Amino acid sequence: MAERVTSVFGGHISAIVIHAVARMMRIAELRRFYRFHPSEFGLAVVALLGVITVGILPGLGIAVVLSLLRFIWGASHLSLSRLGPVPGKEHSYQVIGDALDSIPGLEILRLDGPLILANALRFRNAVRLLLAGNTTPKAILINLHANFGIDLAATDTLLGLVAEAERTNTEVLFAELQDPVRQMFRRSGLLDRVGENRLFATVDDGVQDYLERQPGMPALRPVSAPLSEQDKLKRS
Repeated sequence: MAERVTSVFGGHISAIVIHAVARMMRIAELRRFYRFHPSEFGLAVVALLGVITVGILPGLGIAVVLSLLRFIWGASHLSLSRLGPVPGKEHSYQVIGDALDSIPGLEILRLDGPLILANALRFRNAVRLLLAGNTTPKAILINLHANFGIDLAATDTLLGLVAEAERTNTEVLFAELQDPVRQMFRRSGLLDRVGENRLFATVDDGVQDYLERQPGMPALRPVSAPLSEQDKLKRS
């Protein structure tokens, strides 16, 4: 009976693989797949070679393991973006580049993916570099928009960062928290540590709150963007 079930299951898997491979054997489809995502194309080639050399189920098993390893590697190498106000656009923030400046005393950090166990250490080290710099920021605003949930390791990391920031008199603010993340903040004690008034619905809300609490610092206004050559001709 077990052999019959295995045979039927293997037959269905074989039909699925043959259908997928037949579609991929079109040159135009292969080029499209490669242009869209070279790394996924490489995994597909490895899976195909595995099916050909060691059989359907072992070959697919190899592909699944490699896909999981790739996912873990990608999650552990989470990118962290520093944001600044966009010239000419009120309440807008982008990754700091040549044309953008940061707000004095405030670092705005956006995680370009969820904060989890696999990348918590890298995130902590990146924030530590900011705290250990020549000019320690007065406040760090962390945008957690990509987190639809948060695990215990990530909350422990944030608790540790808050404790380190307190030693340098640096505030830690949070923006764009989803409800499950806010609940985990409450359960872990992180919410009590930072305070409900340091959680903001948007990045701009956090920025405006920071500016209002800085003596002598004007509220943020839209910065005039540099005029293009066409605009200069119109004004001349």
